[in-house]
Amino acid sequence: MKNFKSLIKKYYKHIFIYPIVLVSLFFASCYSLNFLLVPAKYSSTIETIFYDIQTQDKNIDCVFLGSSRTYRGIDSIELSKTLNKNVFNIAYETANYSGLYYVLCELINTHDIESLYLEASISDFLRDTTNEDLSVYRVLSEENKQTFADELDLKIINSSIFEFTNYMQNFSNEKFLFNIKGKVVNSDKLGDSINTITSTYISNGYMSSYDCLDENDVVSLPGSYIKNGGLWEEDCSTEMQAYYFEEIINLCKENNINIQLFSCPYPSKILTDNVEGFQNFYEFIHAYSEEYNINMLDFSLLKKDIFENTNQYFFDSNHCSSYGATALYPIITDIINDLESNTLDTSDYFYSSFQELYDEYAQQV
Repeated sequence: MKNFKSLIKKYYKHIFIYPIVLVSLFFASCYSLNFLLVPAKYSSTIETIFYDIQTQDKNIDCVFLGSSRTYRGIDSIELSKTLNKNVFNIAYETANYSGLYYVLCELINTHDIESLYLEASISDFLRDTTNEDLSVYRVLSEENKQTFADELDLKIINSSIFEFTNYMQNFSNEKFLFNIKGKVVNSDKLGDSINTITSTYISNGYMSSYDCLDENDVVSLPGSYIKNGGLWEEDCSTEMQAYYFEEIINLCKENNINIQLFSCPYPSKILTDNVEGFQNFYEFIHAYSEEYNINMLDFSLLKKDIFENTNQYFFDSNHCSSYGATALYPIITDIINDLESNTLDTSDYFYSSFQELYDEYAQQV
């Protein structure tokens, strides 16, 4: 008995430490194997979309270009059917206009695009290039890769996983790309997952998200939308994002692509709580639409009798659920048909201001 107690006393620490070490090693091994062995085409949204494009091997007629709000809110599969066109969402998480510009350059080299709908989102204008999802680099041609890196002042490091680890231990403030076994890794982001528990990539750049908010869920804007203490109290756009936003418009004009601006909707509670900020941003974008003679289709301003904005239509505070995307695509179909026949009257579909929207929804909120 005495010997047993002495053994317990001697090794009791190890009884707790060893399981923790083993579990940690197990998860570290799983992550490392996943990173090293999973094909690159599945490592991020934009890479998967480009793989989908290559697999289909057919022209893309209509593009919705943007961020995760685009690939969740625009049902490109159903739109392809109703418009009798091949419609694709070219979008990825935390997209920047700088990255989207180079993605579009790549696409124009291989496809004859008829029309493009460019997402105009507050968060996209606020982002800095240090948050660029550098998986964009992988889908570019060799020529565009170098231009992309040069323009954004990115350092490219071809390295092994061991060299990558060593470099990170001697962290530098430079923006850099690690090209590890064909995968590009941002210095502060090791990639993103294309499939999650609640979201699945379907086809044509559309992400299905059947998880949705409950009617009583309280929602508020993410912190990434707030700058200088408020929502777009003044022009908060970063200089580079504003520049590349215009460059995308100019690129479309130069290539005879019919371009329009759009924004997917937000939950009505978000809109009615932030009327002034959304109106300020709408007027900021409207200046671009007037300068370039293009439309701004803000689906947050859809009239209540056309799109009744409910929590079920949203995955979270700023992304549509699949229920929302399903409710939207017939409306978008009608709007695009009207645009192409030159019969669009925006007052048939949209409120003229966020104050008008507030007046309609305030009673129920």
